[in-house]
Amino acid sequence: MAHAGEEKAVVVESREWYMAAYAPDGIPTSKHLKLRTVPVSLTADSIPEGHVIIETLLVSIDPYLRSRMTGVDEGLYFPQFNINEVLSATAIARVIRSRDSNYSEGDIAISRKIDPNAGVSFPDYLSLIGLPGFAAWVGIDAVGEAKPGSNVFISAAAGAVGMYAGQLAKLKGCRVIGSAGSDEKLPSTSIIATVQARRRSSPITAIDAKQPDEDIRDAMNTHDPIQVPVGPVTRYQAKRFKEELNILVRRVLQ
Repeated sequence: MAHAGEEKAVVVESREWYMAAYAPDGIPTSKHLKLRTVPVSLTADSIPEGHVIIETLLVSIDPYLRSRMTGVDEGLYFPQFNINEVLSATAIARVIRSRDSNYSEGDIAISRKIDPNAGVSFPDYLSLIGLPGFAAWVGIDAVGEAKPGSNVFISAAAGAVGMYAGQLAKLKGCRVIGSAGSDEKLPSTSIIATVQARRRSSPITAIDAKQPDEDIRDAMNTHDPIQVPVGPVTRYQAKRFKEELNILVRRVLQ
């Protein structure tokens, strides 16, 4: 029982996913990723100075996370998760306890405070103006240097990065050709990325993944494309794709 002037001890249960075993190939399963519950004290003296306790509201599950679960360090921009390490990802959270003068209880934050009344939806902070949107900008603007009238080919145009890359290129006045891994993905491509399936009269064209070489040549005509490497998550296990990704990162950092 707490006495006058003492803070009543409050302990809550927090659930966390952790790396139980590496998955060098295939899709990670419950053998590789496990959920556990740990106690977290909310009393002020249990929180280090300059730290906060947060309640996670939304988490962005990005394709690059798969490359951190293989157990093989290929020199990519993020290291492998350690066994028993809690998986980390970009998230939006609410501050519920704070010992940091920059944050108050109730604040909403990612890596910084955000204004929940700014007219930007929380999902947009994790997508359009989050990592997918930034990666699309890097490919189209920083690396590709797309110009009006350029031809731009985007693989995985229905994916999180590809859909924004297609829109960025279109806003720049480019002719965008996008590929998708299956026919089922073409509708989402045409809706989200404004990539029209099989409409050669449109400035935006989708190609048939079953005969990509023929369709790409036809779509590009006599112009050279800008290759934007935003391929599907399955390619994160391909050695060549990892080499392409390293080249891309080095070019950005130069």
